[in-house]
Amino acid sequence: MTQLRSSQVDRAAAVFAAALADDPLYLHFFPDARTRRRCLTELYRFRLATGRERVQCTSDRLEGCALWIPPGGGPGRQPPGVTVTAVIRLVRSIPWPAILRMWRYHRFASRLHESLLSAPHWYLDVVVVAPEQQGRGFASRLIRPTLERASRDRVPCFLETQNPANVALYRRFGFEVAARVRVPGTSLMHVAMVRPP
Repeated sequence: MTQLRSSQVDRAAAVFAAALADDPLYLHFFPDARTRRRCLTELYRFRLATGRERVQCTSDRLEGCALWIPPGGGPGRQPPGVTVTAVIRLVRSIPWPAILRMWRYHRFASRLHESLLSAPHWYLDVVVVAPEQQGRGFASRLIRPTLERASRDRVPCFLETQNPANVALYRRFGFEVAARVRVPGTSLMHVAMVRPP
């Protein structure tokens, strides 16, 4: 496992964009297939550039990456690297309707997250594996070390998914469904999962 370096942000953003292009949440955010990959790349270039210290990668080849928020990070709290310039660049690169959809979802998800787990916990924000590398155990390599640390420290873990296929995967890691709620104004089913300490 390696930590994402600043020189790898653009490559990693492309990995996130490729891996998430068919994810139900991002299909909702970016329904236009012609611009989805570009918007995802810009979104993750922003997220990774402003919070790369939280990103774990399988290796320098970036077969996969996971964004973990440590206890005390809180749902929806931005890391200190967020700048006005970075936000302006993001807003200029993504259509306003998509930004509004993301803001509404974020407000809904943050409130639910806080209501389900207020104690300090690890938050698995997102884990991706490059499409051509899937099925080789990279997701496990990105998830298990933090789960082992959380178990040693007796700290719970939390994640969310809108992809029904992911629920069984995360159950294998000890996560349990804490809530299954339709995202207001959408057809998305939001599943919040908790792994007890």
